[in-house]
Amino acid sequence: MNTIKNQLKEHNARKFNNIYFDFSTNEIFKKHLFGKYEKKRFSEITGFHLDQQGKTKEKHHRVTRAIVGTALLGNVGGVAGALTGGKKYDIVTKLDVIINFKDGSSWIEKFIQSDTKTSSFIYKGEAGICDGLMGTLKEIDRKGLTNKNS
Repeated sequence: MNTIKNQLKEHNARKFNNIYFDFSTNEIFKKHLFGKYEKKRFSEITGFHLDQQGKTKEKHHRVTRAIVGTALLGNVGGVAGALTGGKKYDIVTKLDVIINFKDGSSWIEKFIQSDTKTSSFIYKGEAGICDGLMGTLKEIDRKGLTNKNS
């Protein structure tokens, strides 16, 4: 276990959460619970894709704003409050990268698993790591090191 960790460090492996890419040996590693590593060769990769799900949410303050507007300014205040009360924003409910291998197995690297605003610091950080992982997989594929077209 320590030898894999040392190898990854010595070879300046690219790390994205629990996935490591060692371009010196053309190997990909996944670190599991308790520090156990699973190893595959780049040539065993048959596909990969991004699984992102989301929706638009709306805060429902229209009624409250309409009541307060009516109390303060009459009917005109009520209409103004109702018109300015709703606010829509985008959320991501799931953000994963799935890597498929020749033996039929898949690795799923999970980044977001609950409602997260796309404007949030958490989303931006996780999306950046996810983009790096997808970019590295595309680079490996471009170099012809995967088994994607087989």
